[in-house]
Amino acid sequence: MTESTDTAEAAGCSKEEMYLNIGLQALAFLLALVALARKPKLLWLYVAGSVLNLTVFRYNTCRNCVYYGKDCHLGWGLLTAKFISREGEPDCGAFSKRFPINLMYLMALYSFPIPAMRHNRKLLAAYFATLTAMNVAIPLSCRKCLMNDVCPLGEHIKGLLGD
Repeated sequence: MTESTDTAEAAGCSKEEMYLNIGLQALAFLLALVALARKPKLLWLYVAGSVLNLTVFRYNTCRNCVYYGKDCHLGWGLLTAKFISREGEPDCGAFSKRFPINLMYLMALYSFPIPAMRHNRKLLAAYFATLTAMNVAIPLSCRKCLMNDVCPLGEHIKGLLGD
């Protein structure tokens, strides 16, 4: 793991993969907003949860990643550097410890709008299709990530994809 990687391409991840992952995450967010639009209290709770994801959880993981301030597989490295500062080198131990908590939070956040979609099968199908696409595209990007040595999912991704 080195910090000399300035772009996603240098780490084996194409810009197309990065933009696909960003697009899928954005689409899931927008579909959730549509589902919750008629439930203002739940909508604000979901938006607050998403803001928490973009701040506290990015602080805990992205700030401690070698992709901080750079293109990354998920598209968060550059974005995180714009609003969260880091002094010194990444703390890979902190990344490794906090990543599972962040992942559980994301699973809860992505599950939150599902009950609001139960009466709109097309919206629910689109949401599940987006989540399924994310669950295919993101692990394909993860297998090329420089953080695989410390990421709790690194070995699982390699085993799943046969790398």
